[in-house]
Amino acid sequence: LGWCYHKMRPQNDKEIVHAWSESLRAGGPAGQAAGLYLGQFQLTLDAQFAPQAVGFWQRALDKVARPEQFRNDFVTLKEVVEILEDAMQRVGHEPEQAQAVAELYRRVTKGGVADERIGHAAEARAKALAEDLKNSIPGVTAEQVQVHYRRAGEAYQNAARVSTPAERMDLLWRSIKCYLEGKETLTAQKLLLDFVKEETREAPLSEAWFTLGDLYVGESKKEDAHKALVKCLQYPDTPFAYRARYLLASAEIDRGNLKEAVHILDQILRGNPDIDRAAHEKALYRMASLFLTMKDYPKAREYLTHCLNVYPDNPNAHLTRQQLGDCFRQLAARDAQLETETRDKIRADLPEELRLPLEEKSRNHRKDKLGNLQEANKNYQALHDQLDAIARDKPLDKMQQTLLRRAGFGIGDCLLDGEDFLTALKEFRKVQLRHRGSLESLYACTRICFAVDAMRPTGRDGVQLKEQAMESLTVLL
Repeated sequence: LGWCYHKMRPQNDKEIVHAWSESLRAGGPAGQAAGLYLGQFQLTLDAQFAPQAVGFWQRALDKVARPEQFRNDFVTLKEVVEILEDAMQRVGHEPEQAQAVAELYRRVTKGGVADERIGHAAEARAKALAEDLKNSIPGVTAEQVQVHYRRAGEAYQNAARVSTPAERMDLLWRSIKCYLEGKETLTAQKLLLDFVKEETREAPLSEAWFTLGDLYVGESKKEDAHKALVKCLQYPDTPFAYRARYLLASAEIDRGNLKEAVHILDQILRGNPDIDRAAHEKALYRMASLFLTMKDYPKAREYLTHCLNVYPDNPNAHLTRQQLGDCFRQLAARDAQLETETRDKIRADLPEELRLPLEEKSRNHRKDKLGNLQEANKNYQALHDQLDAIARDKPLDKMQQTLLRRAGFGIGDCLLDGEDFLTALKEFRKVQLRHRGSLESLYACTRICFAVDAMRPTGRDGVQLKEQAMESLTVLL
């Protein structure tokens, strides 16, 4: 009767649903067929009926676990498969329903097709939940996301076992990725070791070896990590070879082998930056930091400048700007020392042909010192202006607040080192008033007192400057 209503034109939707629902309730082969057709009919009316359709199919296939268990004179197994395949297409945008349909699909198909469909559905569900978690949707937890990723990983793994050799590696890789997202790292590691034995393509192999190495790094298995990352380097023109070198350089830094780390990072920087811009950016910033640690200030200046020119939007750009200012100050300090050492060699009894070159050399060192101080001041001022601009739009975070104080302090120190004591006093006074209660405020007080003492003021101006010095002490109270 339901089938007759279904074939009539125009259709009577209400009578179709009523007749097939009664047949489903009555059970038997006809009821099973009615449930299957009823789910299909509901879904074709509107995708919003997907939950009801799934419910009808679950009742209809309740006693079916494998394709050979399905026997029905009213509907063929091929038709059931087509009904569920059509359903997966219709509800693909709804991960929860897609997964439920895929689970039913597994009962009526052989091989890994159903497992692959279940993997797709579970992975889509995990991604949807992950997005909900990111958006702080109530009731969604990280564990829920991981459960669905693990389910997807298992389904892809099952599909890989019975798939063709051509499909196996792709399914195995998807399984590995899902297990990793599901925090099932031990299973992922085992599959990765199988994967690198069978895979022949360069790109997947490089990623697999890198992933293994990265996992070993996280487990502090240094020797295993080193071997895996070196294996990754066998495929040099892949993004993962660049990332592997970065991890190898980090390991050398941890061991204190800074020169070897510089050599490895240099290999990244000499390569094509377009292969992996992120790795190139990280390597460039790490190299600059490394030269600072090694106190190789000329090299540090070169790389810090390059960082800011090539990757100005890096999250560490503000810190790098401060470090560049500090680097120029260190270079200025070196020039000041050379100036003093050269000047100390000049004696009154020194012949003119020896004295004049030394005087010239001393003047050049002073010129270099003032030039480096000017560059340092320029970077501190640029940092101060950038952070001031941000502060006008929104409150600064703690790191930005610290860098703002250091920038103001750096400007004053440059003026002090350049013996522009009066202007330095003004800058340190700004630091004190703007950043009361900070460590920089305390240091600013000591700089103010030092500057006043260095000027050796006399008369009325001297009294006023000494009063400023005393006032700077009261700011600390």
